[in-house]
Amino acid sequence: MSDTESDIEISNDNVNDQLEGYMRARREQLKQEFKNQELKFQGFGKLDEIDETVFLANVTAHDYVIAHFYQPEFITCQAMNVILEEMAQQHLESKFIKIDAPGAGFFVNKLKIKTLPTIIIFKKGKILKKFIGFEEFGMDQPSYDLVLKGLGTYGALTLSLQEEKQFKKSGGTLFGYADEEGSDW
Repeated sequence: MSDTESDIEISNDNVNDQLEGYMRARREQLKQEFKNQELKFQGFGKLDEIDETVFLANVTAHDYVIAHFYQPEFITCQAMNVILEEMAQQHLESKFIKIDAPGAGFFVNKLKIKTLPTIIIFKKGKILKKFIGFEEFGMDQPSYDLVLKGLGTYGALTLSLQEEKQFKKSGGTLFGYADEEGSDW
């Protein structure tokens, strides 16, 4: 075999390896797109408004559920709805629901909700974390980044590399403090 033939053979092998790599990557991409479509069909990817009758079925049917108890007339609740709607579109790994607190008296009493908005993270039907108002997000008005950090801290959201970098810039803690000394509590 001549040098030219072996060079061509090596070149063909490289092309085949690259093609196989591309096909594997594309197959994985299609699998992920299919999975995302299935999740969207199940109500993921949006902030789903539910009522009290289906609340329990929702929080027990999925690994992570982020439930927003709100009052439609409260501006702060409206602002949180906008943030959670945007977040739901980006994070299909959790089910996002909102429930009108005045219409859900049983669960408002059972979960001891006294301040609105209240966000509760459920993991397989059990309460993992309850965020009361905006105080736990470090401000009077919510911001996408602080809510993302809060929910990501408890594992309800898988942060992207960009979100991780932003999170680490603030010290990797919810309020940006590296220790308890910087906290107001």
